[in-house]
Amino acid sequence: MLNGWSRLVRGAKLRWRERIPLAAGTGAGRFAFTAEQQQIIALSEGRHLVLAPPGTGKTEMLAQRILSAVGHGVDPARMICLTFTIRAACNMQERINRRIHARLPLTIGNVHHFCAALLREQRWLPPAWSVIDEPTQRVFLEEVVAGWPAARRHLLLDSGGQLPVNELLAVCRHLRRRELAIPLELAGDPRGERVYRRVPDVMEELQQVYRRHKEAFHVLDFDDLLTYAYAFVVQQRRLPASALYTWVQVDEVQDLNPLQWAIIEGIQAPGAHGVYLGDSEQAIFSFMGASTASLTRLAAGCRLHRLYRNFRSPSYLLNVFVRYAQGNLAPPWPQPPVAARRRRAARGDCELIVVEGTAREERLALLRLLQTRRQRARRARQTAFLLRDNQTAEAYAATLQQAGVPVFKISGFDLMGSEPMLDLKAYFAALVHADDRLAWARMFRLLGSTQTQRAARLVVQALADAGIRPPDLVPDGAAAVPVTAAFARAVAGRRVVVFDTETTGLDPGADDIIQLAAVEVVGGEPGMVFETYLRTERPLGDSAAVHGITEGVLAASGVDPAEGLSRFLAFVGGDDLVAHQASFDCAMLRQNLWRRGIAADLNGRACWDTCDLARRLHPGLQSYSLAGLIATLQVQGVNSHDALDDARATVQLMLRLQTDAMALEPRQRRLLQTNGRVIQTWLEGWCPLWERYRRLAGVPTDYRRETEHFFASVASRHAGTAPGDGPEHADLMRRLEPFLAYTDRKFPEAPFDKLLTGTLRQLQRLKEPDLLLGDEPVIVSTIHKAKGLEFDSVIIPHCLDGVYPHFLSKRANPAGPAIEEDARLLYVAMTRARRQLVISWPTRTGAAEACGGDPPGRQEAPGGRAAVPSPFLQPVLPLFRLRRERSTGVNGSRGRSPSK
Repeated sequence: MLNGWSRLVRGAKLRWRERIPLAAGTGAGRFAFTAEQQQIIALSEGRHLVLAPPGTGKTEMLAQRILSAVGHGVDPARMICLTFTIRAACNMQERINRRIHARLPLTIGNVHHFCAALLREQRWLPPAWSVIDEPTQRVFLEEVVAGWPAARRHLLLDSGGQLPVNELLAVCRHLRRRELAIPLELAGDPRGERVYRRVPDVMEELQQVYRRHKEAFHVLDFDDLLTYAYAFVVQQRRLPASALYTWVQVDEVQDLNPLQWAIIEGIQAPGAHGVYLGDSEQAIFSFMGASTASLTRLAAGCRLHRLYRNFRSPSYLLNVFVRYAQGNLAPPWPQPPVAARRRRAARGDCELIVVEGTAREERLALLRLLQTRRQRARRARQTAFLLRDNQTAEAYAATLQQAGVPVFKISGFDLMGSEPMLDLKAYFAALVHADDRLAWARMFRLLGSTQTQRAARLVVQALADAGIRPPDLVPDGAAAVPVTAAFARAVAGRRVVVFDTETTGLDPGADDIIQLAAVEVVGGEPGMVFETYLRTERPLGDSAAVHGITEGVLAASGVDPAEGLSRFLAFVGGDDLVAHQASFDCAMLRQNLWRRGIAADLNGRACWDTCDLARRLHPGLQSYSLAGLIATLQVQGVNSHDALDDARATVQLMLRLQTDAMALEPRQRRLLQTNGRVIQTWLEGWCPLWERYRRLAGVPTDYRRETEHFFASVASRHAGTAPGDGPEHADLMRRLEPFLAYTDRKFPEAPFDKLLTGTLRQLQRLKEPDLLLGDEPVIVSTIHKAKGLEFDSVIIPHCLDGVYPHFLSKRANPAGPAIEEDARLLYVAMTRARRQLVISWPTRTGAAEACGGDPPGRQEAPGGRAAVPSPFLQPVLPLFRLRRERSTGVNGSRGRSPSK
């Protein structure tokens, strides 16, 4: 049976050094590692903290550490490498894939996605549950509040009359973790949020209603992933010893919050080898719960290593970074970092620009800088404007775009979380995942007649609870016979054959069936039995540990495979087949028949899957394995991994499911009748898309082509125009261009089904910063979202006192930690530069310009207030060339002061 094989594969000690061509030592590939990097690559035991300033070649080193460990015999199934972002994880995975010609079964990802995979793999939550992204999380909370009386909703509004969704979600997170008895230092304190201090009883109620709302639709949010992973791993210690990791590598440890740290500690085996990389000078995520205190505690239990050699920036820039850090951050460096490239700064490489004017004039001055012949001649592949906040980033992007400068913007708005992208990702998911309820709900809303997302979810949820999935309704709609009803009629009215296979492995194209058993069921009554063993020339290997069949058994009882398979076909005749996890057994049967030259058309008959039927008839169970269903539904039989035992157990399971299906059929008919109009409207929009997908099953296509077709079809359906007509469609395609350019580069043409099954999971995890390809000419980003990226030229505008440090940081109690983090924030922005660093500030600010935006709704008073440059710049001023830029005059003229 497949279930037993899955357990075997997960727990096996595979000899990977023999199976995969890896370089056993360090320095593999084109990258020449330094002595300090080689020492870290060679680590194989104990716990180690590596302090790595920006540009010290971490990613290549970490990828080589993985390859070196596997090359020396470490089981990759017991290895885990966690990073802070999906982009960093994908980067590391690509570097590994370039070195080998196989995919290692090790875990690479960020903490949230690891927790999601862990909850699924360990079956700690029902398989039907799904994870909602941040935009959908906000929608769910807003739906809850919208259902409250107006007077009660009013209690949650902030001073500006807006619903503080992020603050409400934070309180709900803290309260849920308090309910689960997670320690306060890990769970967070709801009293830190203003809305909770103001109306604690209302917030307690909101948390309960919000949790029930998610549970009703079988979803988790990103906060739940950490909450439940901690509860199961640390509090309940459910992770078996065989699933604990013995080799652990974690990057950007300064950005992890205490709860994430507790989970990472909980998944490690006793005595596990751990290497943790971080840099306290880059700790800028305290608003997400991260704290430099975690790094201090980690250092106490680890051997300390440091990287000093900088490969990113030339010496003239590294001197700026070092001087800034020493003057503002007091780094505990025994020696400062050194540059791999020693170069003197050319004109404009390190420049301070003082703009005589306000923020608006500063933006125009930097636009002029970007357009100068000298700046264009620098041939920088990318110039990045890095800003403190989303509002200022939006202002800079708008100024550049109005001047015709192509801009890739990364700020508060995330393209991958926009409504069009959520619809597109749902469309792709619906094509390949029949049970993705959230994706189908979006299709019902977009293509059907439901008025809201919630109404669409309710329809899809009602169908799923009745064992009906939207693809079942194509093309018959409300007149369709539900799958479970058709199954019940087949079992009651004719002969079906329940069968099972035991095999030499899990690959239908390569492995052999060695035991084949079947039981006929006629009119709901078990009848004749078939069983045979088949000889094989393939080694049984580890498979004997699952099914207990030995070479001796096959020598004594086995028959020629062609003879045994032919006898099985004769026993089956033309009747329907039934199996548990039928896709595996049927694929194995087809391939074995084909290899033996036996003609048999298995595609022309029904092959019922009791696993799928159980998911439909009993949604919400923890496990749908044969053994799990025998125990949960209390049916007779045993899952012994003997084909005949398992076939007989499947018969009893099938008969139980037939009874359940017959009882459910009246409810299904009523549901289809009630929602007939909604279903029919949805089908009119969905069927053309589905037919295209089926036609392209073997035809190469790409995401750009399918994206354009999808939105053209949706637009024509709503507007009644020809597909692709209208300026709205062209404008939408322009807005989606960063995504389309990324998929053009990363995902080559392939048949539509293979394109989706091979890349959809990666596509669904993308955030807007992940779409950067490296050749975008101008980027506007907040500093937080640019962390981990690097650019040829970096421009940091509005570098004022009141921004660095922020005026709110000065008012904090205590102010010290907030001001120190602001100093680190500016350090992170500076260290993104590879060749050029430009810092600017205006000489005046307006009344509402604390963070660089123009005063909303009114013109700034002439003169404004005098602005003061950031005090953080004081240590590095001598390293820059200072230039003054005069305001644009009435006639458009401007002037510059002499260079200093």
